[in-house]
Order: sequence, then C-alpha cells, then structure tokens
Amino acid sequence: MRAHFDVQLSYSDTGSLVYKVVSQDVYRDLAELPDEAMDKFHSSNYSPDSPLYSVKRKKVTLKFKDKFGDQMWRGFAHSSHSCTL
Repeated sequence: MRAHFDVQLSYSDTGSLVYKVVSQDVYRDLAELPDEAMDKFHSSNYSPDSPLYSVKRKKVTLKFKDKFGDQMWRGFAHSSHSCTL
C-alpha cells in the first residue's frame, strides 16, 4: 500500500487492517495501478460495471479486500473489547 498511496494504519485486528488512504479519488488511483500491484487486491465484491471488478482473485487468501466493495465510506469508529488495568 505504501508504495502506491499515502496511507496510515488506523486499526488492526486478527485478519483485518483498516487504513486511512489520502487520495482525491482512490478508486481512480487503484484503476491506474499496474497489474502486478492490483494482484494484491480482491475486488469481486465491486459492482460488475466498475473498472476494478474482477473475479480473478475471488476466494484467494492474503489479498487486500475492500469490505464495502466500491461503496465509499467516510468514517470509522472502533470500540476496544479489552481493558488493561
């Protein structure tokens, strides 16, 4: 991610990473990535008319996946399940 975007890790959990990506249009920027960079992304949950849509990496482990597909989301809230005393 850092090779292509201005990113900051906001949250991590077992099997999940949440990044803050600074971009005017992150979907346009993703579409402009070279094929070898896009091979790190799973985008089968995007709408079929999206230029990013692909089933090539569907159900392949260790790929970045946008949990919301191509739906833009602008907020993130996290509540910790543990408490350290």
